[in-house]
Amino acid sequence: MKTFVPSTKTILNTAVVAVALFSGNLFAQSNSITTAPGNGLNFSKDPVLQTASNTDLKQGAVYLVEDVMTGVDATIRIDSLVNGAKVTKIDDNSNGLGYKEAFQPEVKTGSVTAGKSYAVFTFKFYQANTTPALSTPINLQSVNVTALDIDGNVNLKEFAEINMGSGGTARYMSTSTDLSLLQILSGRFIAQNILGIERAGIDTASVANMYTASNGTVSSMTIKYGALTILPEQTARQFSLYMKGFYFP
Repeated sequence: MKTFVPSTKTILNTAVVAVALFSGNLFAQSNSITTAPGNGLNFSKDPVLQTASNTDLKQGAVYLVEDVMTGVDATIRIDSLVNGAKVTKIDDNSNGLGYKEAFQPEVKTGSVTAGKSYAVFTFKFYQANTTPALSTPINLQSVNVTALDIDGNVNLKEFAEINMGSGGTARYMSTSTDLSLLQILSGRFIAQNILGIERAGIDTASVANMYTASNGTVSSMTIKYGALTILPEQTARQFSLYMKGFYFP
């Protein structure tokens, strides 16, 4: 497990999941990962389009997810679609792969050129039950999010970039990993698949294909999901952002 820490901030012996706090010594089992207690942010409700119907799954679309935790609503905006990428599902809440409480978009890679194509999603958090709705932005304390199942194949390698804001940190299993994890700026991290191996399913047990980003105070965060392709091709890939933190072995 490797942790990126900005020079202006140190990590305390405190683990957090979303807004639920847990104080104690960090530890990890030798053959598994553990999560901090609490439910974290829950995105199991279907996102409701807030912009015009013709914006659905397009750049500029804004979706509302109510009650991601007690007293908190969230919006998800498709900020941009780069190099021909398309969002084919905003959040897969079926009983298929992954976790219903996670944010699980499906992003199709661009077909025009090889290289990186991706979708950019911005999350903002608001006090629930206000009039008018979404009129009161709020800060969430001690937020962890984990990008799962960052895998690929011989022609395609997925990546996940998480921007938690200044002071954010990230951690992953630095031994036996499928990923290269880099800090771009303070609180902004990108994990790129490097092995090109498909891993079955979306599972928190697949520690080699996941990383956790954290910050102490979060009012918004930005996620880039996409892939690096060697050949021009359109392939729909499912991603999963689990709103929990993990201790890595």
